[in-house]
Amino acid sequence: MDRRLTHATPRIAHSSLKGRLDVPVYTDGTAMRVSLPVADLLRAPNGARERQLLLGAAFTVIDRHEGHAFGFADKDGYCGWLPIAALGDSAPTHWLAAPASHLYPEPRVQAREITSLPMGAKLQVLGQTGSFAQTPQGFIPACHLLPLGQYLPDPVAVAETFLHSPYLWG
Repeated sequence: MDRRLTHATPRIAHSSLKGRLDVPVYTDGTAMRVSLPVADLLRAPNGARERQLLLGAAFTVIDRHEGHAFGFADKDGYCGWLPIAALGDSAPTHWLAAPASHLYPEPRVQAREITSLPMGAKLQVLGQTGSFAQTPQGFIPACHLLPLGQYLPDPVAVAETFLHSPYLWG
């Protein structure tokens, strides 16, 4: 089995693997969400980066060890370890449809940004102040967001915005 897609550690496995893997414990896991702008999915606790998950990505936790949680991204089933501090349970309502944006501590672009966010990040919108959406992490220009399930009309135009973008492994 491909370790990157096998929802198991030597101690515990996802219940979907009963009868296929011999481990002491099986679990359905705990549904969580990535709570950082970008989180490295690691090969082992404190190990090498295998890929990255964006804010709001659904992640099922199967095991915990050394301040890290092992599980899989619900989007593609890819497994690995995330720092426990990178996980939360905020339910997103919107996604970042602009190539990038910033979170601010108050609803104005002149404020020092809290962090940058990449396209595809998912956020929970709590309300709106002027032209800004309020999220648990801060304020973001509302025009950069679309409700979950709503998509940009031209996928080719979206892809073209990423031409010549630098590549980072993961």
